[in-house]
Amino acid sequence: MQKNLNKTDELELNYKRVALGMSDIISTKLNLSFSFKRVSVENKIYSAFSQLSSQILMINLLKYKSRGALLVVEPLVLHRLTDKMLGGSGKGESSAFEDFSDSEVFFNQELVNWFTNEYSKAEMGLDYIRSERELQKIHFFFPEEQVHVVTLSAYINNEYAGQVIACHPMD
Repeated sequence: MQKNLNKTDELELNYKRVALGMSDIISTKLNLSFSFKRVSVENKIYSAFSQLSSQILMINLLKYKSRGALLVVEPLVLHRLTDKMLGGSGKGESSAFEDFSDSEVFFNQELVNWFTNEYSKAEMGLDYIRSERELQKIHFFFPEEQVHVVTLSAYINNEYAGQVIACHPMD
């Protein structure tokens, strides 16, 4: 283990550990080839992060130290994993996305539970608070605040399936 890592490098290393653990859990529980193949960490201004997308997202609010953090699951990832959980192929339908089904909301909660367990193993200290579907309802950061943005690129059967994105305070 390297000593004296800066916070960005330490966060990336921790998320790589979490990504490996999550890849194993999801692959095992859903009996499919799932992996987070890429983990990247960027420092951004929160207002740039908050303009991620105008689409409906599954945004999970987490307690992080005395602040908060966000774990955003893109609809395609959640839709495909829920489809597999319900006995489908994990490909899902290509119809237009309008909102999350009750099954997708349930599976999101399972996914967040698995993430928080992996966060505990990595000694990151993140605990689930609640989920939201609109970023504008969340007030964990000031618009001009610098944040760490961690992007996990998800693959199912070596096919790109979307992203899971985390946002942490820099302090």
